[in-house]
Amino acid sequence: MSKFNTLKLYSVIILFVCFCNATYSQTPTFLDSSYTIVFEDEFTGTTLDQNKWLRRFGWGPGYSDTNIVLINQSPCGVPPNTYGNIAYREYNYNDTNVLKINGGTAKILVKKQNVIGETWNFESCPSPNCLFYTNNNCNSGLCFYTLPMPYKYVTTMLNSRQKFKYGYFEIKFRLPPFPTTPSTFNGMGPNFWLFGADPSSNNNWSEIDIFEIHSADNQLTDNIIYQSSLSANFGQPYSQGTPIGNFTDNVWHTAGALWTNNTIEFYFDGLKINQLNNPNIKVDSLVPMPMIVDINTTFTGAGYNWCDTIGSKTSLPYTYEIDYVRVWQQQEACDTTKIYCSNLNPSTYKSKIYNSVSVGGSGCNDPISSTNNMAILGSAFVEVKEGFSIDANSKVLLNVQPCIGSSVGLKVLPGSDIIPPPASFKKHYQ
Repeated sequence: MSKFNTLKLYSVIILFVCFCNATYSQTPTFLDSSYTIVFEDEFTGTTLDQNKWLRRFGWGPGYSDTNIVLINQSPCGVPPNTYGNIAYREYNYNDTNVLKINGGTAKILVKKQNVIGETWNFESCPSPNCLFYTNNNCNSGLCFYTLPMPYKYVTTMLNSRQKFKYGYFEIKFRLPPFPTTPSTFNGMGPNFWLFGADPSSNNNWSEIDIFEIHSADNQLTDNIIYQSSLSANFGQPYSQGTPIGNFTDNVWHTAGALWTNNTIEFYFDGLKINQLNNPNIKVDSLVPMPMIVDINTTFTGAGYNWCDTIGSKTSLPYTYEIDYVRVWQQQEACDTTKIYCSNLNPSTYKSKIYNSVSVGGSGCNDPISSTNNMAILGSAFVEVKEGFSIDANSKVLLNVQPCIGSSVGLKVLPGSDIIPPPASFKKHYQ
């Protein structure tokens, strides 16, 4: 039994008492009990939950990175306006050709199929083709417009309708077994990432790539990108990209990122594998972003990183299988003060960041016994006095930490398209 007379915690002082191995129900072991699920999709049933997901980016039907990158570009030495080896992203909710939901999982596919799809084009102003201008005028921005293009391959994507700022984002996924030589998975790049921009918040590029995968050898890379202001020539943003290593095919894995107001940590199969180390990236200035689950092909995303192409030896269809996507966020009540004297009940205590918490005192009896993963948190202070105790079978975190304003916001609603891509999008995929 651990007993306290008077202990008051301020600032970043932490008291962590643990005498046992804790057991959690679904919540990752590195998250304390103030974290709760705010988004979850287990992909039950046979159709996509349209209240949770778009099948496109938020700026209009079908228009995506794979439909923009090669216009007037020559990545990896490939001639501009060459679209044959890019997969068009099908956005029709009734399509089951490249998105299959059954058996408790979602399966995103890349298939060989000739289609005519829309694409974003962009050029200098003025232009008679313009549908949209960045910065709302021609003098200081680019012209965006759409046009039809032929594609030889088709895929799709999931883009959450909600935007998130801070939290732990996790996916459970499986990639297909490697094909028999000489076949390969060249040109395939499964991803799980967050992306957004908000010039009104002085942010023109926010991105957290929980992973980009080079499917030729299942090499995983994580990335963070931040740009605080947009220059006339789309100045280079601050970024951090880290190759992590290769992982086993045809096996379920989990991958996630914990985003707080002062850091971003990356996890794979429950283990921390990387964290932010670039001081120029201001994680508290990243804007709320939607989650994106997709497969980049050929010269976009991971394909662009390695200059892979879909070729005659690429084994298709390629399947990216997802068991679940979840988001946990820390709960806050920073205008609330909690005082306990002989009335602290661990089974009903709601772990949040309160303004302050005081437990115990003269004549008080506030024991904690056989309790796992209990967090007592305050933004001003946490105070424990005589009468407060923790037994050897309990795990309790006492911590002082600021409220950071975690948020979940509604994203694109049906009927709100079409809007242009963020201005930084051109630089992103150039």
